[in-house]
Parts: sequence; C-alpha cells; structure tokens
Amino acid sequence: MKKRNDRLRIMMMLALTALVMMLNACSDTKLESASATNGDIAIPKAIHLTEETRQLIDNTFESTRKMQEQIRNHAESTWLIHTEEVQISLEEYVMAKNNKALIWALNELEEKPSDDEQLQEMIADRLLASHAKQSGIEVTPDEVHEALDQQRTMLRAVDVTDPNHQAILYIMEQRLLMTGLSEEEFWNSEEVYNSYEQSLYITKLSQQIRSDGNLKGMNSYDELRDQLLTDFMNSRTIEVPDLSEFV
Repeated sequence: MKKRNDRLRIMMMLALTALVMMLNACSDTKLESASATNGDIAIPKAIHLTEETRQLIDNTFESTRKMQEQIRNHAESTWLIHTEEVQISLEEYVMAKNNKALIWALNELEEKPSDDEQLQEMIADRLLASHAKQSGIEVTPDEVHEALDQQRTMLRAVDVTDPNHQAILYIMEQRLLMTGLSEEEFWNSEEVYNSYEQSLYITKLSQQIRSDGNLKGMNSYDELRDQLLTDFMNSRTIEVPDLSEFV
C-alpha cells in the first residue's frame, strides 16, 4: 500500500504539482524509486481538456479558493502544525487535499488516499528536508532558481495542440487566476521558492543515502522517512482538521 501511495504521489506531482502548482516538485530520486516498484500500478490515462474536464478543474479551484478565504477570515489559527521542523498551514493542507482529489478524479482512480495519509505525506516531506539540513546538506539559491528556470522552460515547450498539454495549461491558468498573481509573480513567490528548495533538500538526502555503500539504498531512505514520521507523530497529538465549517 505504501509503495502504491508513493507511486501515485509521484504521478500527482508530475500531472499537477510539478507542471502546475510547482509545489513539492517531483525529484528524480523519488521517480526512480517508484518506477522500480510499480509492477501493479496502472499509469494514469492522458488527461484531455473536454467540457467535463474543464468543469471539474473549475469546480476544484473555486472550491479551494472559497475554503481558503473562509479560513483566512474565520479560523482562530491558520496553522495546522507549527513547529521548528514542520510548518503546515490550513490553506496549504486544503490545496494539497483538493489537488490530490482532482488528480484522482481526472484519472478515474478508485483507491483514494485517506486524509491521514495526505497529512502524513506533507509532514514527512518537511521532516526529511529538516533532517537533510541538520545533516549538513546544502541547497543554494542558485540551485533553486535553476530548478525553477528548468520547469518554466518545460512549460514554454509544451505543445499547445496536444489535448493532454491543453489540460495542463488550463490547470496552470486556473491556478494563477486563483492566486491573483501574474505568471512572473507566481514563479518569484516565496511559496514556490520554498517548495522547490524543500524538494532539492529531499533529493540530495536521498542521493546521499543511495551512494553510501554501508546503507541499503532506497530501503534505508524509506526507513528513515518512516522513523522520522513515527517519532514526530508519537511526540505530539496531531489530528486531521475538520474542514466542514469552511465549506
């Protein structure tokens, strides 16, 4: 089940996050790990921009926008988790949760991860990045900007006549409309920078573990991830938020 979730998580990032929201961008290491163990995982179908697809995308982003607005205006605290290692806002959680629901719907996938699994994925990413920093791994601003430039170049090279690419571009368009930012402001935002920085820390950590002959490659990486998450969850009470009041 964990490998299946990891694989689908990578596909979600490729289909939406890496190409659209640019948050928690997919690393080569994660993709290689998932590809090596995905014998029973079906690759999602191409996402064509039909009227039905367009409506689904519109509804997702409109729902997300309304919920985030409600949170900003009415929540006693906008933080879901705020520790030295892990900072996750309610707005971030809503975006991640709705993004994943959109990808599942677009690809007609049935086994949707639970809200607990969604939250744990977000926590684990932040713990891994924090661990990488504490281990002496460095990520420079130049490296982050290079990764961002590569992603922008990829988007510019998209074939607008390809129905699947049209869907990706439409999702990006709706993402920008929801934020109220221009394309340039979006790419230069602190949110996007921090997400790419986090992804690079995780990538470098995974590469370091895989290159250490005394460790067990990706198995050691998975064990570290699980241990960091277990220790964090055991040290405090964390509950999936009830979002019903913001709907």
